[in-house]
Amino acid sequence: HRYGATRIPAAPRRVVSVGLTDQDALFALGVEPVASQPWYAERVVYPWAGEVAPQAETALLPMGDELSIEAVAARRPDLIVGVSADISKEQYTQLSEFAPTIASPPGDTTSWQAQTTIIGRALAREGRAKRLIADVEQAFADAAARNPDWRGRTAVLASQYIDGKLLVYPATDPATSFLTKLGFEPAPGLDEFHDDALGVPALSAERLDLIDVDLILWD
Repeated sequence: HRYGATRIPAAPRRVVSVGLTDQDALFALGVEPVASQPWYAERVVYPWAGEVAPQAETALLPMGDELSIEAVAARRPDLIVGVSADISKEQYTQLSEFAPTIASPPGDTTSWQAQTTIIGRALAREGRAKRLIADVEQAFADAAARNPDWRGRTAVLASQYIDGKLLVYPATDPATSFLTKLGFEPAPGLDEFHDDALGVPALSAERLDLIDVDLILWD
């Protein structure tokens, strides 16, 4: 990961997820984290994970701008997963004092395939992770095959307005890859308007012509 390598001496029993979406991979791999960082709505099991974690008793870490190191330590973890977390080197060092900690890989984004593979390896369940990825990839392929008219059409995933600008997901974002795997093409030219402060392309009202596409999904 971006801060080096982590050795995990034994299969973990008490996993804490400090990433925004790492709990989904953990649930899918058959491991219920003892605590997890809330993404939104102060919950851990979202509708899409209900089938694999209907009785989950995962505790919520405090929701806030800063990760609570003390709250993580209080859960007595033997593995801390932060593949989808933006933890600093200082936070990584602090967390590593309590348990082996996995940070995100180098780079700006991490695909769900890489996330699942990394977490599966950490849990000694890499074979199961590979099967899960293959199953999901096949589901995408099947959906695309059932809808051949999607192929080649342009699509955009757009988010909210901030400071008068419309935020859109870049072509490299995992959310956009969801659409491309179904056969859609990302709208051209959007990445040229990447806003470093916001982390995504941001369009002014004068450039909304760039999302004059076949399909717009609003997040």
